[in-house]
Amino acid sequence: MTIHNPVWQELVPMWQHTKGHPEIRIAVIDGPIDQQQSCFQGSRLKVITEIVSDAPQNSFSSHHGTHVASILFGQHHSPIKGIAPDCTGIIIPIFSDDEQGNFKPASQIQLAQAIRIAIREKAHIINISAGELSSDGEPITELKEAIEECKAKNILLVAAAGNNGCACIHIPAASPYALSVGALDQNGAPLESSNWGAPYQLQGIVTYGAKIPVAQFGGEISTARGTSYATPIISGIAGLLLSWYLRKGTPRTPYQIKDILRTHTTPCDLTLTNNCEKFLGGKLDIKALLKTLNIHQSFINKPKIQLNMNNDYPTQAEAEAMDQQELVLSADTASDNELEQPPMTNTSNEEAPALNEDLSEIAPQGELDLSACACQDKEGSTNAAPSQSKQNTPPALAYVLGKIGYTFANESRRDSFLQEMRGNNPHDHASLIAHLKDNPFNASSVIWTLNIDDFPVYAIHPEGAYARDGYDRLREFLNAQIEEGVERVSIPGRVKGFTTLLSGQKVPVIVPELRGMYSWDTVGLVQAVVGEEPKGKDEKDRYENNQVRMFNFLERVYYEIRNKGITPQQRALNYAATNAFQAQQVFEQAAKEELELANISVAKSPVNAPGADLWDVQLSFFNPKKRHEVARKVYRFSVDVSDVVPVTTGPIRNWSEY
Repeated sequence: MTIHNPVWQELVPMWQHTKGHPEIRIAVIDGPIDQQQSCFQGSRLKVITEIVSDAPQNSFSSHHGTHVASILFGQHHSPIKGIAPDCTGIIIPIFSDDEQGNFKPASQIQLAQAIRIAIREKAHIINISAGELSSDGEPITELKEAIEECKAKNILLVAAAGNNGCACIHIPAASPYALSVGALDQNGAPLESSNWGAPYQLQGIVTYGAKIPVAQFGGEISTARGTSYATPIISGIAGLLLSWYLRKGTPRTPYQIKDILRTHTTPCDLTLTNNCEKFLGGKLDIKALLKTLNIHQSFINKPKIQLNMNNDYPTQAEAEAMDQQELVLSADTASDNELEQPPMTNTSNEEAPALNEDLSEIAPQGELDLSACACQDKEGSTNAAPSQSKQNTPPALAYVLGKIGYTFANESRRDSFLQEMRGNNPHDHASLIAHLKDNPFNASSVIWTLNIDDFPVYAIHPEGAYARDGYDRLREFLNAQIEEGVERVSIPGRVKGFTTLLSGQKVPVIVPELRGMYSWDTVGLVQAVVGEEPKGKDEKDRYENNQVRMFNFLERVYYEIRNKGITPQQRALNYAATNAFQAQQVFEQAAKEELELANISVAKSPVNAPGADLWDVQLSFFNPKKRHEVARKVYRFSVDVSDVVPVTTGPIRNWSEY
């Protein structure tokens, strides 16, 4: 019996015109990949390990990442024919496994980080074969902003609809800016596991998601099924279309390609299903698409190539023929039992719960499970993907600067405080502080917030044995903002979920680390850093120059480069502003040469100690009086952000840059 997938047949005419273009970049946000696979030899892949640096291993996350990447970028000299092998691949792993081999999901914050990396790398298409089951499809603020930035920058986000087999939705596929992808079997009927929630009816598309040839970790070849594997087919075809128009000299934008794909669909086939909602917005019609492009198959009646799946490479004759023929996998080497994911240590038959949106409590961290749930094993039974278990996911670290604020979970909670405060306004900071001083146990009933420009970006929720000390510190900070003019606080911590404020805004929850919580005003910090004012005129002038330079540095971090302290770069920069004593050494040296601050940047350190995560903060200076005569001076110091509270390491280095 021959294993047969129509997509590979139907794309042969397209491949005769283009297999992609190196200038078209497709980002894959998934698990690590095995780059030693024969199908990746000769591919243009860039792997970015800023979120997950684990080396690929024989584990679930690496299997899944390798599967998805091979569908897209498998070279046509190998047994796996990728959809768009000549496009450039940007591999951004966000999934990993623990020491026992158990799969570790990712958070929405990590997904947002990965999307922003893809934006930075100038991706045209972002493939996300993953998702989080959701009741309303509303992502946290960071992820929502990242997705909106994709729309603003014309980047096509292609996401799996999920495999729960229900009229339900996943984040990010439910976003109105995403192209949601459902899966069909080899006969064109919807897979029972493929989701069909309401948003997908408007923005979704289905294609074949069964009998998909994939590269297995370690050099083997298999077939796979599920929305995880239908998604890269759509991403790859989008990449082919971008490449085709680019080669014609009539380039299109990724969002124009999205419209082209959606307008070349066929409606529900009632002979295949009695539930037309499972077809989402329609089945992609590749033949009609190629007809519109005036692309026709230029050969007929040539023999099909059967591939020996036990060999890494085909013979030269096979490779040459493969470039012109359809792919047919040999039945004696490919099992009918498809892999939707490799066997996992911890599986569960429970469906992943919807996000907890209780307004009165801090919700647990939502996790991002790979969309290849409802997996068939060799006996044909169905196993769910790892349930959304917060203990399996390391919480994201944050180090954020801002001001303390507060709000209430709902109007009932606010009215309760109003009643307890005997008519005093609970929104008046001084009144609330006075109330909490007498009733410190009520501090946990307020949602404390970390604000940037008076806009809440985190809810602060102390936990553990010293939770009361954490609330006391928050009260002190708020009081100092009123009484002492404190302008900034630093809050390091772990992001462990999200909650909804009284305004309806959904924000991440940060569990603070007491040992890194500080408050200050800029003038006071500068004074503490530069020391007491000297008496001599020359020394006094130099002292004042140091003050001005230091003040300028802090103001730029606070306002020009303000951030939410989530990425390693942001945490390193924010810590550098908090630990201003190290920066002061730089400014003292720069002042002696009459240099002014030009740029602030953060880059991954090329050298890392085991277990460390070092980032280099670089301050670039120029001489305003001799811009063209004097080279710029760059100062660098390193910050280790591997722990919840960062720490500077090593001496300050400097060099000239022309």
